[in-house]
Amino acid sequence: MDGLIAVGDSKDRGVGAFAFPPDAWGIFIEGVKNDLVQGLARGQDTSSRSNRTAF
Repeated sequence: MDGLIAVGDSKDRGVGAFAFPPDAWGIFIEGVKNDLVQGLARGQDTSSRSNRTAF
């Protein structure tokens, strides 16, 4: 599993983690950033939990 990025739930470490190739993780992060920027451009409060998308 060398080179993969592990992502887990810090509040429930017992469930383990998902491992992603760096390119897939990068695409996900760019999508999150783009959603944040678009929300800011529309004047949305992006800090609210109600505005977050579940993946």
